[in-house]
Amino acid sequence: MMTTEELKLEKSKYFIEANGGISLPAAGFIYWLALGIAGFYLDPKMWAITGFFSSGLIFPIGLLLSKPLKANLMVKHPLAGLVMPAMMAMFLKSLNSPYRCSSGSL
Repeated sequence: MMTTEELKLEKSKYFIEANGGISLPAAGFIYWLALGIAGFYLDPKMWAITGFFSSGLIFPIGLLLSKPLKANLMVKHPLAGLVMPAMMAMFLKSLNSPYRCSSGSL
């Protein structure tokens, strides 16, 4: 079991190696900027559908931006075992979302 100091050291080491993971916030900015511009041209229902289905592009855009921004997102770290459960939780949540939107409230 790692102590708190060891975890903090690993966290700072990973942060430096990954260059802060700046490519993912940059990808999110690009996604929301494009979605905001699309909001001027699409009706609200079509905008919501576009936003829902295109939200899966954020991570691939982040991977594409990682090379020019010199942010290595694939650095191995002790908490890497948590990635798959977190991705499964996000996937299962996304399966539930269409049922909430189908009530005709859009």
